[in-house]
Amino acid sequence: MSVVTSVELAAYLGVDEPTYRTALNKAILSAELVVASELGALSLDDDSSEDTVEIKTARNIVEIKNGILTAVTALTINGDAADLDDVQTSYWVVAYTEGFTRGDVVVISYDHGYADSSEMPPRLFEAVLQTAEWMYNGEHQGGQKSSEKLGDYAVSYNVNAGTFTIPDVPRKLIQEFARAPA
Repeated sequence: MSVVTSVELAAYLGVDEPTYRTALNKAILSAELVVASELGALSLDDDSSEDTVEIKTARNIVEIKNGILTAVTALTINGDAADLDDVQTSYWVVAYTEGFTRGDVVVISYDHGYADSSEMPPRLFEAVLQTAEWMYNGEHQGGQKSSEKLGDYAVSYNVNAGTFTIPDVPRKLIQEFARAPA
């Protein structure tokens, strides 16, 4: 399932959605996966997760495994429910104002990703559209097109076919949403 719709991409590209629906959907799916990967996420789709973390040193923050974090639904410390009013979040981090101490077992239940594009931050939505446009237009293939012929045998290939990177402009748009390097 895609967060961005073929109707939204068709409007962005100025093409007829019913005519190009299949190609638009393929571009969106590819773009969302590439953008998610660039962010350190598995997907942009909405989902729920639960992480259990044993605290090794006292601290106030815990990094979640699956992002992009949209809501903390529960937080327990050593089996006791924490007050969610004492929780602050960013896209990959949960901060607890009371802090965690060494040996605490913290269980965080949270939602991540988006049900539809209206929930996405505008810069992230724009990055997906730009990357989908790039995919739709075939610009992701890059590399040198080459062909060789030997007698009746001919072959054409693209040196970099199958390699995907996100274009520079969308990459800059999504930097704030990316998981911090390890």
